[in-house]
Amino acid sequence: MNRAEKLNRFEHALDLFLERVRKDPNLLAAVLVGSLTEETIWRKDAIGLWLIEKDGVTKRLRADGEDPRIFRTLVEEGVNLHVELIPRTRFKNPETRPHGFYVGCHCLRANVL
Repeated sequence: MNRAEKLNRFEHALDLFLERVRKDPNLLAAVLVGSLTEETIWRKDAIGLWLIEKDGVTKRLRADGEDPRIFRTLVEEGVNLHVELIPRTRFKNPETRPHGFYVGCHCLRANVL
């Protein structure tokens, strides 16, 4: 599979996922963390997303532990999606929103979908 085919595969998976989640009334925004270009994807890579949702709608799993951050790994058309579910209040509050150098770098390349 060449780079263009890989990019098309990732874009198609992202489009299908967004088509489904747009129907969710609890979802306020989806943010692509990073970018989808031929230079940034490879066969076993994943798409990183933040899903901003209404407060209090995500059910925590035992595996989430005490960490306030909630991560899920989903698969769409064979492409892994690494998703962080972020309540609206936490996203808006500068003290609790995703932070740090690593996330700061991603914000520079993030796209609201």
